[in-house]
Amino acid sequence: MLLDRLAAACTSVLPDATVIVTGSLALGDYRPGKSDVDLLVLSDAPTAGLVEAVEQAWSQEPGEFDLRVVRYAVAARPRRRPHLALGISDYGDRFEVERDTEEADLVVEFSVCRQLCR
Repeated sequence: MLLDRLAAACTSVLPDATVIVTGSLALGDYRPGKSDVDLLVLSDAPTAGLVEAVEQAWSQEPGEFDLRVVRYAVAARPRRRPHLALGISDYGDRFEVERDTEEADLVVEFSVCRQLCR
């Protein structure tokens, strides 16, 4: 499954990673072929090599996903616009990478994770 491959890619590059399943998979309304795989990755390790590892995992089983890497301290004490160390997404027609940016919607994701995610 794409989820397992993405999680393995993260833990192979980021030795201190905590991979949290979010979105529809965590909320119980995932629909194969219609939903994407959402992962929040907590790590203080350098993210060098992660994009390539995720691309390799994705190429073995393509599918839409949204993977976000944040530092542990950012998740523990989020601000209005928490810092995103790395974001990697596939939306079917494009592979997108964001580095060192701020994402207001992470606050909501952190809140949902604290209550419902695994």
